[in-house]
Amino acid sequence: MDVFKGDLLDIDSLREVFSGVDTLFLLNAVTGDDFTQALITLNVARAEVAAIWTEMLGRPVAYGGDDPGGFEASMANFMPVWMAYGMRIMAERYVSDGMIPQEGDRERLVKMPGRDLHSYRETALALAG
Repeated sequence: MDVFKGDLLDIDSLREVFSGVDTLFLLNAVTGDDFTQALITLNVARAEVAAIWTEMLGRPVAYGGDDPGGFEASMANFMPVWMAYGMRIMAERYVSDGMIPQEGDRERLVKMPGRDLHSYRETALALAG
């Protein structure tokens, strides 16, 4: 497993890093929420993840952009406005800084459920199935 750290807003660097990548391991120790993980992954991988979902769902899926304003508005329909705003601030931080695994994180995540980790493609296939 290779770990890459960089400026998530440097689109040219991201495209270079993701060139030829077919599996993305996302480590997010803050939450286990699938939607949040998808949001983070989309903000990191952009077209590579959209392409996976397009393939799995059999219909076009496009990257939604880096502005979480729509996310905040949508969340405000289901939770208090102050909480939706907090979710937006958290999403903005993910876009600007990302999350980098520390040494041993993968091993701990394998040990907890007692099985190997799933690839993002496997997860998308299971959810789309």
